[in-house]
Amino acid sequence: MRLSFLFLLLALAGFHLPAQITQEGMAREINSGKKPLGGVFIQFEDAPSKTTDEAGAFSLTFQNKRVGDLIFLKEIRKNGYELVNRKDFEVTKISNGERLGVDIILAKEGYVDAAKKEYYEVSDKALYASFEREKASLRRKLKEAKFTQAEYLSKLDTLQARYDIQKLNLDRLADQFARVNFDDVVPLYKKALELFKVGKVDSSMRLLEDADLIARTSELLKKKVNYEEALKETEEDIQDAIDPIRLLAELYIVELEIQKAEALYDQLLLLDSTDLEILREVASFYEEQRIYDKALKLLPKIQSHPEAAAWQIANANGSLGDIYTTLGQLINALSAFDSSRATYLRLMRDSATYFYAENLSVVYQRMGNTYGSLGQLDSALSYYQQSQGLMKSLVSADPRNVGFQNGLAISYQYMGSTYGSLGQLDSALSYYQQYQGLMKSLVSADPRNV
Repeated sequence: MRLSFLFLLLALAGFHLPAQITQEGMAREINSGKKPLGGVFIQFEDAPSKTTDEAGAFSLTFQNKRVGDLIFLKEIRKNGYELVNRKDFEVTKISNGERLGVDIILAKEGYVDAAKKEYYEVSDKALYASFEREKASLRRKLKEAKFTQAEYLSKLDTLQARYDIQKLNLDRLADQFARVNFDDVVPLYKKALELFKVGKVDSSMRLLEDADLIARTSELLKKKVNYEEALKETEEDIQDAIDPIRLLAELYIVELEIQKAEALYDQLLLLDSTDLEILREVASFYEEQRIYDKALKLLPKIQSHPEAAAWQIANANGSLGDIYTTLGQLINALSAFDSSRATYLRLMRDSATYFYAENLSVVYQRMGNTYGSLGQLDSALSYYQQSQGLMKSLVSADPRNVGFQNGLAISYQYMGSTYGSLGQLDSALSYYQQYQGLMKSLVSADPRNV
């Protein structure tokens, strides 16, 4: 009897332990009618590497994992192809079914760069035209005495700041558009983005505006509240509406119609304020557009979200630190960054992944910036050195990773700046030379990289 009881205890104990778990998946080619791709090498941490079969299928066996645990991508490659949706694997978890939650999407080499260039040129042209149109409008109103010269200069400064912010974001936006897989989006989104790509920005916006997305989604929200029996159908309609709303908001930003974009992002929150990805996306918009009051209210919701992983909470702290830094609240900024740093140090102790190391390096860099703003240059230098050390380790472990090399180059730049401020000019020059050399090699290896 005692022996049987012991076996029962062991069985129950083992039930709660992490175990071997299998996830199946699919590799496809972008914009191909969901054409499967065979011969794709796939490697995740904590799982033996696999290669997709002719039907594009693969199966990964993870060790010591439970349903809901994060899994981290190490490498996906196929000769002549590049991975399109690496970002989707930032938050990949073991699903409660047999299938991995996201398919692997690849494109022939050069496809993303070519598409990105097209989208960038269209976006840049549209943004500049919007900027010039808004400036002309301000001058006209000044001549009509609708506001004073001081008010004109203030509004012009605001317009210039918005233009500068969006100009910096054009590369990210073009890259995002270039990676859209039309096989997986609703027809309205596909048509609008196709119009945008060929330079018909106004037509693209009119198409989305004519769809009256806010009115449609408001009706869907009423249905969600009033007709619980139709909840599943309503949820599917809401999901189909989300991507077009995102696209129209992004086009409004290119047109410097920030208030219209803000209204759409506000609507996204109304559609689903429980969706972690929507919370992160809207918070990022608020932060980029300096709508700090809304960002400061939203970031704590990310931190307290039941599905938020520790690293997402740490990154929300990082965003809070950036906002506090901009607002001149440097002590609050340091507190937020320190919370982010503590989280990543703990995560690194548990699992020293590339992802955690890169993010920790960014936190060290932010802390260095803040200590530099406080005039505490020795502390700033210490954090920059820690950031540089992590980036050197990452480059050593994966020399082909352009992001790691770029991060290392930036660390050289910060080190040079700090040594210069400390009056140690030989050291400053040495780091600037290393920065210049690494950036030259990056440009030489990939001159098309914006």
